[in-house]
Amino acid sequence: VRPDLPADAETLAAVRAVCRRLDGLPLALELAAVHVRTLSPQALLDRLTRRLPLLNAGPRDLPDRQRTMRETIAWSERLLPPDEQRLFRQLAVFAGGWSLPAAEEICALPGEPSNVLESLLALAEKSLVRAGAYGGEPRFSMLETVREYAQERLDASGETDALRRRHAEHFASLADVAARIQPGQDERDRALRIELPNAQAALHWAQESDEPEVGLRLAAGFSRLWFVSGAISEAERWLRVFLALDAQAGERAAPPTLRLAALFGATRCALDRRDYADAEARASEGLALARRHTDAAGTANMLAELGHVAEARGDQDAAWAHFEESLALARTAGEGAAEGRALSSLGNLARRRHDYARATYYLEASLAHSRAYQLSWGVASALVALGHVACEQGDFDRAADLYRESLGLYRTMPNPAWLAWCLEGVAVVAAARARHHEVARLAGAVSARRSVALPDATPWPAYVEAGAHVRAALGEQAFETAAAQGVLLSAEQAIAEALRALAASSVVR
Repeated sequence: VRPDLPADAETLAAVRAVCRRLDGLPLALELAAVHVRTLSPQALLDRLTRRLPLLNAGPRDLPDRQRTMRETIAWSERLLPPDEQRLFRQLAVFAGGWSLPAAEEICALPGEPSNVLESLLALAEKSLVRAGAYGGEPRFSMLETVREYAQERLDASGETDALRRRHAEHFASLADVAARIQPGQDERDRALRIELPNAQAALHWAQESDEPEVGLRLAAGFSRLWFVSGAISEAERWLRVFLALDAQAGERAAPPTLRLAALFGATRCALDRRDYADAEARASEGLALARRHTDAAGTANMLAELGHVAEARGDQDAAWAHFEESLALARTAGEGAAEGRALSSLGNLARRRHDYARATYYLEASLAHSRAYQLSWGVASALVALGHVACEQGDFDRAADLYRESLGLYRTMPNPAWLAWCLEGVAVVAAARARHHEVARLAGAVSARRSVALPDATPWPAYVEAGAHVRAALGEQAFETAAAQGVLLSAEQAIAEALRALAASSVVR
C-alpha cells in the first residue's frame, strides 16, 4: 500500500506493534494496511485500541465475509450450534486466557450437566479458541480481535453483568488462596501469576459495580504478586480504591480481617515510595483493628511495619523493639508468614547496626524459613542480605556464592529494585577482585534500575565506596563509558554480566 514508508526504527517499531495488536492475522493486517494511505503506522496503531471498527475496508470484489473482519468472524460464528455460540460469546469475559475449571464454573449453565470441555474443543477445532497448556493443565485463550467480537455478542445477549459477577467471584476465591503464604508457595504463585489479567478485569468490575468486599479480596490477594514483579503502583492503586470504597460502605463493609490484609499491603506500598506519614497512618489503623479483633498475625505484621517506619526515620531502637515484639507474637501464635517477616526485619536492621553476629543469626533463620515455605523471593532477599554481611566483614568469596544463588532466582522475578540491590553487592565483590570494567558496567545497570524503582533511596555505603575506588582507578571518562553500556543492559543481560564478574576467584587484598 505504501512502498515509500521509511524503514527507520520508529516506523518499524510501529509496524511491529500493529502486527502484534492484530494477532498476526493476515486478513486483519490486509484490512488495516488500507488505512496507511492516509495514516502513519503510529497513527494507525493509536486508533487500534478497538480493532473491528477500523478493519472494514476490504476489496469490493470479495465475498461479504472477507470484506470486514467483523463479518469474517460473524460468518464463522453463524456456523456454530447454539451451545457453542453461547459459550463462544461468554468466553469474552476472560482476559489473557482461562483454565478449564474456570470456564466450567463461570460459563456452565446452573443445574445442568456441563458440556464446556466438549464445546471448548469444538471451538478450538474451528480456530475461534486457542488450546494450550500451562503447568501441565489445559489452558485456553482467544485472539484479541476475536475476543472483541465475542464481547460485542455478549453485550448484545444481556448476559454480561451476571457473567462478570461470576468471573469476579471466581478470581476472588483464587485471591483468598494467594493471600495465605503456606509451604509450597512458589508453585501456587506460578499458577496465580498467569491470572493477573483476569484479576485486573475483575477489579475493574468490582470498582464499577461498587463491590468493596470482592474488590478487597482481589486487591489484597493479588497485590503481593504485583509487588514481587515490581508493579507496585498497580498494587497500590487497587488497594487505595477499595480501602476508600470499603470505608464508605457502611453495613456492606468487608470483614475486619480482609480490611486488615489490605491495610498491610497498602502500608508496604507507602513504605516503598517513602511516604512514611501515610505508611504510619495505615499501619496504626491496622494495628488498632488487629488488636480489637485479637488477630495475632495482623498484629504481628502491623508491628513490623511500624518498625520499618521507625527505622526509616532513624529511630533504630524503636524499630528493634517493634520487630522483637512482632517476632514473639508470631511465634506464640504459630503464624509462620509473620514470623518470617519479623526474622528478615531483625536481620537487616542488625546488619545496618553492624551487629554481624545477630544479623547472621536472624538472616540465616529467615533463609531457612523461606526455603521451608518454598518462597523464592524470600530466599533471594535473605541471600543478598547475607551477602552484604559477608562483604562488610571482608569475606568476598562467601558473598560471591550467596549473590550467585540469588541471581539465579532473580531471573524469574522482574523486580528492578531487588535486582539493583543484588547488583550492588556483586559490584562490591568485583571491585575487591579488581574487575574494574565489570564494576562500571554494573554501576550503569544499577543506576538504570534505581532511576525507575529507587529514585530517592540511599545506596549501600559499601557500594558507594567501591564505585568511588573504581572510578579513580579507571579514570572518569573510561568509567562513564562503561557505565553507559551498563545502562542499556536488559535484566537478563545484567544478570549475565554479574555472573561473569563473580567468576574470578582471586581477591585483591
